[in-house]
Amino acid sequence: MGDEEEKPRLDATEAAPGLLIGSAPLPWAAPPPELDVLVLLASEYQPDPAWFPGVEVWSVPLVDPGEGSGLDYAAIGAGVKVGRKVAKAVGAGKRVLVTCRSGLNRSAFVAAIALMTMGRGRLGADKAIEILRRSRGDDVLSNDVWEDVLERYFSGHGSG
Repeated sequence: MGDEEEKPRLDATEAAPGLLIGSAPLPWAAPPPELDVLVLLASEYQPDPAWFPGVEVWSVPLVDPGEGSGLDYAAIGAGVKVGRKVAKAVGAGKRVLVTCRSGLNRSAFVAAIALMTMGRGRLGADKAIEILRRSRGDDVLSNDVWEDVLERYFSGHGSG
């Protein structure tokens, strides 16, 4: 009876077919329809995967660098690795939601890596960032560290 009450949906925006980006999932919010994979990046908040029955949950806690804290190469490496894994899942026809606390920085970094990977060298960092800002808003990658990493290390990928 009351168990069938509709839950509010998680905050999620589709950046590309099968690739969604959003903020930290809360236990009372339902995942988007037909979601296959949920990627949890917020190091400060890792919800229980049991909250999302039927959804594969990847927990990859990344610290969001604060002002002046500089680059965390382990976080960058983990972000690149999971971004490529996301691209592979989306390429296999899965719907993937990449989340962090606000759905703007860590999740956008990973989604940008996924977009560039799916673009197979034809999509550079600038275009990936543009796609994410168009779908999620201008606050995407407001933490300059993540955007700088994309532009510094991935800007040569694709823009040809």
